Amino acid sequence: MQKSRSRITLVRLLFVAFLVGALVPTAQAQKWKRVTERTKLKAGDKVQVEFMGEWVDAKIVAVLRNGSIRASFRRSRFDKRVMTHVFTSNQVRVEAKPRGGRSSKRTGNPFEPEKGFRTWQDDTSKFKIEAEFVELEDGAVRLRRRDGRIVTVPLDRLCQEDRRFVRRLQGETDEDEDEDEEEGGFIDELPTRRASWDNAMSVYLSEDVKSSGLAPDGGAAAKTLTRRPVSLPPKDDFFDNAQGLFIAADAPNWVMLPFSRMSQHHRPTRIVLCDLARGTRQAQSVKFPVDALAIDLGPSGKQVLSRPNGFHFGTKARVDVWSVRKGRLEHEFGWKPYEGAGHGNRDEDVAWAAFVDTNRVLTLGSSGKLALWKLPDVRAIYSTKLLRGTRPALSAGRKYLAALTDIGLVVLDAKTGELKGFYRGAPKQGAVAFRPDGKRIALATSKRLVVWEFADGTLYRDIGLGVEALRSNKIAWPSKNYILVGGRYLVDLEKYSVLWDYQGGSIAGSVNRQFWCLCSEGNQLALVPQPLPHNSAKEVARRLQPKDVQAIEPGVTVSLEVHVSASANRREQIREAYRQQLKDRGFKVADGEPLKLVVRTKTGKAEKVLYVESGGFRRLRPFGPLSEGGDFEIVRFRQQISQVAFVIDGQTAWEKLAVVTAPGQIRMKEGESMQQAVRRHEKPNLHFFDGVQIPSHVARPHKDVTFGASKLTPYGLRPAETEPRKKEEKPQPSQPTPSGRHV
Repeated sequence: MQKSRSRITLVRLLFVAFLVGALVPTAQAQKWKRVTERTKLKAGDKVQVEFMGEWVDAKIVAVLRNGSIRASFRRSRFDKRVMTHVFTSNQVRVEAKPRGGRSSKRTGNPFEPEKGFRTWQDDTSKFKIEAEFVELEDGAVRLRRRDGRIVTVPLDRLCQEDRRFVRRLQGETDEDEDEDEEEGGFIDELPTRRASWDNAMSVYLSEDVKSSGLAPDGGAAAKTLTRRPVSLPPKDDFFDNAQGLFIAADAPNWVMLPFSRMSQHHRPTRIVLCDLARGTRQAQSVKFPVDALAIDLGPSGKQVLSRPNGFHFGTKARVDVWSVRKGRLEHEFGWKPYEGAGHGNRDEDVAWAAFVDTNRVLTLGSSGKLALWKLPDVRAIYSTKLLRGTRPALSAGRKYLAALTDIGLVVLDAKTGELKGFYRGAPKQGAVAFRPDGKRIALATSKRLVVWEFADGTLYRDIGLGVEALRSNKIAWPSKNYILVGGRYLVDLEKYSVLWDYQGGSIAGSVNRQFWCLCSEGNQLALVPQPLPHNSAKEVARRLQPKDVQAIEPGVTVSLEVHVSASANRREQIREAYRQQLKDRGFKVADGEPLKLVVRTKTGKAEKVLYVESGGFRRLRPFGPLSEGGDFEIVRFRQQISQVAFVIDGQTAWEKLAVVTAPGQIRMKEGESMQQAVRRHEKPNLHFFDGVQIPSHVARPHKDVTFGASKLTPYGLRPAETEPRKKEEKPQPSQPTPSGRHV
C-alpha cells in the first residue's frame, strides 16, 4: 500500500512538472514585449536582448544617440563571463506591464468616445457606411445601420481611425494600440514538433535517366477569373513591399502576396489573400500574430506556410503551418528541419519551402539539402542535395520538382523523389520555371536563357541575352512563346531576342493561364490582368525581318580571337576549350569572319583606394572617419577585366565579364612600397574562362536594349523610354600615379 501511494505521488509530481514546463513559453510571451518608439530606456534598466538567436537577460549600460543600447549580459546563468555588446531596438524587449482585458471599462474619462451613428470606412477608403457600433466579437465588428440591419466587418478591414475608435470603446488606450500593432508575439516562443529523419530515403541522381514520354502537369482545371484590375489594401508606407505571388494549386483563383517592411526584421508581417474569381471584394489583409513571414500558400488556399522574419544566421531555422480562419491566422504546428546541421547555426536556416499537397511540404536548407516532409507527424520521406544558392521549382499542379544539382538540371516526382528527367547543357546557376501548361521548362541566368521540351528533354532554345545584369531569380511565362526575365524584359523565343521592356511590374506571374502583374502608384496597389505581349508589341514582332534579328545561330561561321595575358600554354588551353564549345554548338570556325567570339583580358578604370594599418595588414578604409594619428595610404588600383563576347560587325551583342577590384587587405613584403604591393594584385582572373558557357543563339544588336518599352500601372499600360545599349569602354593605357602617405 505504501509503495502504491509513493507511485501515485511520483506521477502527480511529474504531471505538475510537465504542466509548469508547458506553461513557461506562454508566461514568457506575456512577460516581455517589443521595444517601440514610445518605449523609454535608460541605463540600469533590466531587459532581454537577442544574442545568437536566443533571448537572454541583460542590463543596459548606456543608451546611444541612434536609439541602440549597450548592454551587459551572460549567455546563461551558469556562465561566469559578463559580455557587453551593442543591440538595435529590434533586438531588445522589455518587461510587459499588466493591463486590463478587452472587457475593461474606463469611467470618468472625458476623452472617451461617444457611441452613436458615425461614418465608417474600410482600409481602401472606397467603401463607407453610416452605422453605430454594436459589439466586437472574434475579431469582427458588428454595426447597426439606420434601417436596423446588422453588418459584420472584420476589424482589420477597417481604416486605422476606425480601428482606433473600436479599441478605445474596448477600454484600450492609444499607447496600447500603437504597441500592439508594432510588437506582436515571438515565433520562437511557439511550440515545435521534433523532426524525424528516420528511414528517410536518399535520392540517387544519374545522367543515365532519359526524359521520355513524361506527361506535362498543367495544374487544376481552368476557372473563370475576373478581367478587371483587383484593388488591394494600400501599402503602409514606401518601405512596405510585396515579397512574391503564391497560388493555391487546387484552387488557382486564390492567390497570396506576403508583405514585409524593408530592413525591419523580427517584426510581424502581413499577407494579402485575394480571390481573383470574385475580384476586389475578396481582397483581405491578414497580419501574423508573431514575427513570421509567409513563403507559400496551401493547395486549398486555407493554409499558409511561414518561416521566421529573421536576418542573422540561425534566425530562420523553423517552418510553421497556419490556418486561415475568420480573417485570422491560427498556428497549427512548426518544426526545425535542419536543427543541429553544419557548424554553429549557419546551416540550420530554411532557404525555401513549399506545399506539395495538404500533407506534404518540401524544405530547402541553406546548405542545399532538400527534403520532403510528411505532415502532421513531421517525418522526412526523402532528401537530396542541390547546388548551394539555387532554388527549385514546382510544376503548376505540384506533381514535378525541377532543380539544379551537381550533375545538372533534373526533374523529380515531388511526392516520391523518383528521378524522372535529366536536361543536358544547363548552366550551374539561375532560376527554373515550368510553362503553365507544363510542356516546356526554362532556366534563366543573368545573361542566358535555356529552354527544353519537358516530355523528352530536347533542347528548344539557348539564347544569349544582350542586356545588363538581370535579376535572374525572376522568371515567368506570360504566353506560349514568350518569357519575362528579370521582372521586366520580354524574350521572344521565336525571334531569339529581347522584344520589349515592361517597367513598373514588381511582381508578375501566370494564374490559371492568365498573366497578372502587381502594379503600384504611390501607396495604391492593384493586381492587373495584363496579357503580354500587348498588341503594340505583337505588331512590332510581326514586322521584324530575319535580317533585323538573326545573327549568330548554329551553322554560321565564327572567328575565334583569343587575347589573354597568360603563358603560351594557358592561352592555348583557353583557345582549344572555346573552339570545342563553338563546334559543340554547331558553329563553323574560320579566321576573318565578321561574326567573332572574342576571349580577352583588358584593363579597366583606375580607382583611388585608401588602406589603413590594422594588425600588421593594410585594409581597405572602413566606413566612418579616420582615427586621429592613424596610419593610412592612398594608392591607385587599375581594374582587371576578363571578357568573353560575341561581336557582330564591331558591336558587342553578348558578353560575360569578371572584374578584379582592389583587394580587401594586403600584407606588404620587406622593402616593398604600398603601391608595389597593390600592383601584385593587378592580375586578371584566368579561372573565369573555365566556367563560361556560350549560348547557341545571339540576336543582332539593336540601337536600344529592346524594340519598345511600356510602363505597367494600376490604370493600364503607358508609354516609356527604351533603354539605350551601353557603349563599350575602350581600354585605357596605364599611367604611373603617385601615392600619398599620412602618419
